[in-house]
Amino acid sequence: MFQSKSSLFKSNLFIVASIVMVTFILLFATEDRVGLTWNEPDYIVVSESYSAWFGELFSNLGYALNGNGIDNYWTVNHEHPPFDKIWSGNAGESRFGKSNACLAESTNAPI
Repeated sequence: MFQSKSSLFKSNLFIVASIVMVTFILLFATEDRVGLTWNEPDYIVVSESYSAWFGELFSNLGYALNGNGIDNYWTVNHEHPPFDKIWSGNAGESRFGKSNACLAESTNAPI
C-alpha cells in the first residue's frame, strides 16, 4: 500500500524532469513568437552593458578594473542583483549575437 522512499523519490524525480522537459520544449518551440514587454528594453540595455564590461575585462584589464571603467559599465542600473542581466547578456550574445536582444532576454531569464 505504501511506496518505499526510493520508489517515491524516483516517482517525484520523474515528475519534476517531465515538467522541466515540457517547459523547455514549449519555450523553444514558441521562442520566435516572443514579444517585447514593458521592462525588457531596460534589461536589454543593462545586460548588454554588463556583457560589454566582461569583454573589456579580457581585452583591457586596467580600464575594466579602474573606477571609470566600472562606472561606465555598471552604473546603468542599480535596481536588481546583476546575475540575471549578466546571464542574459553573455548567454544571449553567444546564442543570438546582437541580432535579437529581445529574444535573448526573454528566453534566457527562464533558463
